[in-house]
Amino acid sequence: FGMAAGNSSTYVCKNTLDDSFFNRCFLEHPPGLLHLWGDAVQPFIGPRTMGAIGAFLVVALPLVCSSSRTVRLSPSAYCAVKLSAIHFLYRTSYALALDVALYAVFQQRRPCSCSFNGGDYKQVGSTYGMPSGDSMMGGLFGAWIWDAAPGGWAAKAVGGFIVFSAAAERVSWGMHSVGQACVGGT
Repeated sequence: FGMAAGNSSTYVCKNTLDDSFFNRCFLEHPPGLLHLWGDAVQPFIGPRTMGAIGAFLVVALPLVCSSSRTVRLSPSAYCAVKLSAIHFLYRTSYALALDVALYAVFQQRRPCSCSFNGGDYKQVGSTYGMPSGDSMMGGLFGAWIWDAAPGGWAAKAVGGFIVFSAAAERVSWGMHSVGQACVGGT
């Protein structure tokens, strides 16, 4: 069940869990500010994008460094970046496997069921949503940036921004509740 941005069709959503802040459905029509924020950041913080960034650092960084006149890394610096990226990819692979296992343990449904153009209500996303795998990827990527990137407070701000943005995107699209996104991001 997906809604494309700019679609003239209407949808109405209801809570599948309850009306508390941590469990309610935040998917709105017309889209609110949170939904627009989610649409803007989603292409940059999804699991596929983060996996591509890690793979790029492992595979393409030597090519970029060897062919560029401005980007230079010493062999030891390159090894450190490569090991950090491999470790990041390793952490994400076992974290996403853990996420699927936790779906079976918690068995908490996703927060939204929506009716599209007056039709039957359908669950947004797959059955279970606790914890959010995308928020988990955002949390891992944000923590990796926080720890590995040079730049002091700027890198820490970018890492925190990534964690928040991943969780906000999942909540804004109705795929996860605030609670599910917070558990995934931590």
